[in-house]
Amino acid sequence: MSTTIFDSGKEPLSRLLDEAVEGKLQLPDFQRGWVWDDYGIRSLLASVSQSFPVGAIMTLRTGGEVRFQPRSIEGLTFANPGPQPERLLLDGQQRLTSLYQATRLHRAIDTLNTQRRAIKRWDERVDIHHIFPRDWCKKQQIEAGRYDCVVNKTPISARANRIIGGVAPSVYLKRLQQDAKITDERTRQILASHLIDAEALLSDNFEHFFEQREEALIGLIEAATGKRVARVISQDEPVGEVMDEEEPDELSA
Repeated sequence: MSTTIFDSGKEPLSRLLDEAVEGKLQLPDFQRGWVWDDYGIRSLLASVSQSFPVGAIMTLRTGGEVRFQPRSIEGLTFANPGPQPERLLLDGQQRLTSLYQATRLHRAIDTLNTQRRAIKRWDERVDIHHIFPRDWCKKQQIEAGRYDCVVNKTPISARANRIIGGVAPSVYLKRLQQDAKITDERTRQILASHLIDAEALLSDNFEHFFEQREEALIGLIEAATGKRVARVISQDEPVGEVMDEEEPDELSA
């Protein structure tokens, strides 16, 4: 008499994706194809990034009496004969395939827009990167304390960061503009939304850029706290020292 065991637990998403890449986790042949569109993919990525629940998945361990012909998830191909899976994905194919396509595929995703028209989408993960690239700053002998500080960093998509590389801003701005097919005016609007002076980047003027953006960021802090931030700190006063109670309306930068 066989014993059926059901197990419910939590597994890291990275492990599930690794198993799919290695062929340890595959689909049974009766599963329909991957059909999620651009909206569904973006919504899933947004939920995962915010640690929102995205539903459970169901897998079936292989090696039992009932055997199904396996196949890899969309976007993965294995040499023939391919690896034999340890588990089959019964429920969760659309979500897991979408996450694989967005994070592990390393090429444009072939999907559909809301009008069901075929489109390509690139990985648009956003991280914090340098505005004036580190390699360029080193060549210009700019102090690391300046080019590595928050003033010289902003959220940039993974793809845009690859285009930026380590070249001068005046060079990578042209690359980004050509890749995105946007006008000079639109480029300036995007830079302004990051509190970046376009002229400073176009002229590769780090000092002007730094002074302008530092002041802009301090302005945001003052607006949020309702307190004035001191622009100059005395040589005798350590940064971060607790302020005198007689001056409660001033913060030290």
